[in-house]
Amino acid sequence: NMLVEKVDQMMEWSSRRSVIRMNGDKFRRFVKAPPRNYSVIVMFTALQPQRQCSVCRQANEEYQVLANSWRYSSAFCNKLFFTVVDYDEGGRLSA
Repeated sequence: NMLVEKVDQMMEWSSRRSVIRMNGDKFRRFVKAPPRNYSVIVMFTALQPQRQCSVCRQANEEYQVLANSWRYSSAFCNKLFFTVVDYDEGGRLSA
């Protein structure tokens, strides 16, 4: 079913990277759209060099540390995922 597919996909991405990069379509499908029996922590940021957001870079470094700590902890499970949506990749998220 759709929920199992969504969780499996999120777990696959999580196995590769602690923080899952999302664009607008992935955000709408995996975060906003039901069904969902998991939680998602989303950091909205602007990391592209042309944005020159030094606060974004610093926050991203800390976010990566937090996500890695979760991923390699004994509490890691398929109920919580860390994601990031960059301003330049997100498109319209309200749709």
